[in-house]
This record gives sequence, C-alpha cells and structure tokens, in this order.
Amino acid sequence: MRFQSRSIIYMIGSVLMMLIFIQSTCDLDKPLVPQLQPKNPFLDGVTTIDIEYTFSAQSGGDILYKSADYFIYEPPEQASLLMLGVFSGPIQVSADNEIGTANLIAGHRSGLTGFSRTTMYVKDLLTFSQTTKDFTTTTYSSTGTNAYKVAVWGYDKNGYLTHASPAIDIKIAWTK
Repeated sequence: MRFQSRSIIYMIGSVLMMLIFIQSTCDLDKPLVPQLQPKNPFLDGVTTIDIEYTFSAQSGGDILYKSADYFIYEPPEQASLLMLGVFSGPIQVSADNEIGTANLIAGHRSGLTGFSRTTMYVKDLLTFSQTTKDFTTTTYSSTGTNAYKVAVWGYDKNGYLTHASPAIDIKIAWTK
C-alpha cells in the first residue's frame, strides 16, 4: 500500500511538472512584458489602448531595447489620429488633458509614411521637432543606453483626445 501511494504521488508530481513545462514553452513567442508597469492610461477620462513590447536583452533589472525591437498596440477604430511618443522625462499633462511636448523627443503618428496602427519598430521612430511641434522625417538616433517613457494616444474624428495607453518605462540601448 505504501508503494502505491508513493507511485501515485510521483505520477501526480510528474504530470504537474510536464504541464508547467508545456505552459512555459507555449509562451515563448509572446512579447515579454516587464513587471511593475502601470495598467491604467496615463491620461484621465480616456479609454485604454493596450500596449506590449519585445526586448532584446536584460541587464540586471534593466530591460534593454534595440533597433529591431518593437511596440505592439491595439487602438480601436474610433481613434482616427494615433500617436506614439517617446519621452526623455515625465509625460506632462495639463488639467484639460493636453499632452506637453517639452520631454517628447521621438515617436510617430498617423498620416506619416511608415506609420502602422498596430506595430512600431524602435528603428522607425522619428525625431520630434520642438520648433514645429511635429515629427520630422528624420529617423531618431542617440548613443548609449537611455531611460524613456513611451505611450500611445489617440484622437477621435472630431479631434478629441479619447484613448491612451499606460506610460511604460524602458531603456533603449541605441545601436546602428
């Protein structure tokens, strides 16, 4: 009787380990999302746009993004003008939900060549001009590894800001 109990416990343990292994291998093709990222939009009173991202390396607690990495977002059709922004500091938002551009350095938007409503590669980010308050046609580049905040937001057909993603903290290791 004692032998059968051990055999059953051993079999149950083996089955559980196999299920854990199968589950972990099934998730290999999904983007890896760092822990402790916000879940709510960075703006009040808007609908959430989900954002995920891939990354190339992890160094200590830092997630390092490289030019082949990308962001995945799922805006609804109601967001007719969509923007992805990379900020060098905090995202400044006024009381009436206007997004400040002081720390906006790169990104992309609807209406510009190369913009995708679902995926944006780090290598395709455009430089933001503080003079024209729009993205240029110049691909953004930097050197070293720098910390940023990234977010996606969208306006409806009437120009109202209606959708936003959480602001995510990342580090990009710029490579040519």
